[in-house]
Amino acid sequence: MAIRGSLTEFSVPELMQLLALQQKTGVLSFQHPKGQTHVLFFWRGRVLAAADRRRTGRHEFLSHVYQNQLLNLDQIESVENINQSTGQDIFTVLLASGAIGRDRLTEEMRRYTQRVSDELVSWTVGAYDFSPCDDKSLPTHGLPIHMNPEELVLESMRRADELATMKESMFAPDSTLARIEDAPPGPLPRECTIVLRLLDHPRTIIELTQHSPLGDFLTYEAISELLGRQRIMIVDSDEARRLGGKQKIVATFSFAAFAGILTLLIGSVLLGTGFAPLLAHSRPDSGWLDPGVTGRRAQVTTEVESQLSSLGVTP
Repeated sequence: MAIRGSLTEFSVPELMQLLALQQKTGVLSFQHPKGQTHVLFFWRGRVLAAADRRRTGRHEFLSHVYQNQLLNLDQIESVENINQSTGQDIFTVLLASGAIGRDRLTEEMRRYTQRVSDELVSWTVGAYDFSPCDDKSLPTHGLPIHMNPEELVLESMRRADELATMKESMFAPDSTLARIEDAPPGPLPRECTIVLRLLDHPRTIIELTQHSPLGDFLTYEAISELLGRQRIMIVDSDEARRLGGKQKIVATFSFAAFAGILTLLIGSVLLGTGFAPLLAHSRPDSGWLDPGVTGRRAQVTTEVESQLSSLGVTP
């Protein structure tokens, strides 16, 4: 019996739990009002795959392995050509070609399925449609991953909570990031390498998540890791656009300007609060200071105003 409805009435976690408990076999389709679609294949309450093998055009899983630097464009096109000429499943073609080993391919299918689950759990609107079918209609002959849907959803919910914490406490989505050209060498996790490759020029975090094939959670984790390893830095967006590839200069200038302004602000607060009564008696005409001290204070004031002006701050 087919099941269809709206996600405003029946959420993705509730739907996944229902299919798991009733050990359903079939195809679960989702459609978002903005046009995004996803498909999950179920076999006796377990998720077999998230890649829809029935679609035409560039297969979304092939796009996934290409964007994640597992295959180059020539290899992708070769797999597509064999798939179209022989009718063989793309996963069978991938294994037969030797382009990706069985273990690595299975792991990538799991990663891709988790990413789909992460996105679906974030949907609060949209439609779903579950169509029961027999075993012959399911991709059981390839590399079924047999993932527990409840574990998928719990992991997606955990990631959503951590992602919200990272966005609130670590850095704003409109922060601009750039590479540090003279960063210390060393191997990086694959996720960090992918994000670093996207920073061929300064980008905001929003732009990175839009272009990243990792999904928001893994992209934010990679950004945090790269910042901790001093491979990237947060820069001023206006200066990043003006200086283009000179990210190192941007970082030096931004930090120096920030440190200088911060020092001056702290000094201003101290002068305006703790020392205000004392300085009230230090006017040049009060006689409390000798002429030499008065002259030095005027000179310091002029120098501070000059430094502020060079930083673009009006005294």
